[in-house]
Amino acid sequence: MAARVQDGLLLVASTDAAHEMSEQMDVYKSQAKQLLRKLNARSPAKQIIESGPCSFFYLLDQNICYLTLADKGYPRKLLFSYLEEIKDGFIQELSRDFGPEWKRQVETAARPYAFIKFDKFIQSKRRDYLDPTSRRNTSKVGREGGRKGG
Repeated sequence: MAARVQDGLLLVASTDAAHEMSEQMDVYKSQAKQLLRKLNARSPAKQIIESGPCSFFYLLDQNICYLTLADKGYPRKLLFSYLEEIKDGFIQELSRDFGPEWKRQVETAARPYAFIKFDKFIQSKRRDYLDPTSRRNTSKVGREGGRKGG
């Protein structure tokens, strides 16, 4: 999901159908909303917050929070790579739709899910990252091994 940092307004959200059926999902959704409400401009740019058998991973950039939930065993570097791709794709799509005014569109969005059409991109990326052991994903973890953070 992507949300505005200043007030936690959800800009776009996407859920995994398999996890959607989980009784725990309502608890996780509530925790995600609480987390989003607590974020501000001074929050760490990247963070992992554990919650039972899962962890929330978030990335803050340009006053937008990109947040995902994953099993604790999923490679951290790969999750942050996923969030980076979501961030880059979101900004590219907003730039394509609104030009240099895209930040203003985010700042002035008045309703939740104002950018829901971006869900297709998120779904596509989720499929790309579904299997952490795929050749594509193991090469990403290997390439990023030399970077700081994660």
